[in-house]
Amino acid sequence: MVVSAQTKRFIKLQALQGQLKTAREVHDKLMEPGYYTSYKTAINVLKSMNFFAAIKVKNPFLTAKHMKRRLAWAKKHQNWTTDDWRRVMFSDETKVNIWGSDRYTTLRETMEYYDMDWSTAYFQHDGDPNHRSNSTIQWVKANGVNYIDDLPAQSPDLNPIEHLLHHLKLKLSLYDKKAKDVHVLWERVEKEWNSFDKEVCRRYIDTMPARIKAVTNTKGGSTRY
Repeated sequence: MVVSAQTKRFIKLQALQGQLKTAREVHDKLMEPGYYTSYKTAINVLKSMNFFAAIKVKNPFLTAKHMKRRLAWAKKHQNWTTDDWRRVMFSDETKVNIWGSDRYTTLRETMEYYDMDWSTAYFQHDGDPNHRSNSTIQWVKANGVNYIDDLPAQSPDLNPIEHLLHHLKLKLSLYDKKAKDVHVLWERVEKEWNSFDKEVCRRYIDTMPARIKAVTNTKGGSTRY
């Protein structure tokens, strides 16, 4: 569908006035006359007017206790270099399950992919109770894996995998139609997740020293990450 200049001006006016706040709302507005318009068309209309879609980042609520623990954790790791952080396997959960069910195989394959050594690598968990279970702890110790189990709560800015999940969800939102079932959704997730190469991951990991410094500078408060 070709969007007329008049319609673009109307969309721009409503966006500037705050009546249209998301690409989805723009898409719905373009559909009102009864013509089929793809979601990608709505994105392109916004781009043509120098509006760019993004997922709004929400800063987590931080109590004084959270800030104290964040600051202590940052100081504990303030001398870590990018090489140190590249030895860390970061983990997180999301509503889209990207890891599959075989956790042990995934962990081993991840280490092989990044040429990581069991004796020098660290596994950082996200506070998931499964990572604190006796069976998990015993397995980690038996396999000689170093364990980072004190990542402060309410601290997505101290876990670079959050940015990859952010971009994954943004990529999924750009599909014209919603996945009709879980199998289609999984195919899309797998395709988009595998599109991230190791250099992209390392660029985010290499920001860890700056993240640590930012938390220290804010005395445990929120950062821009």
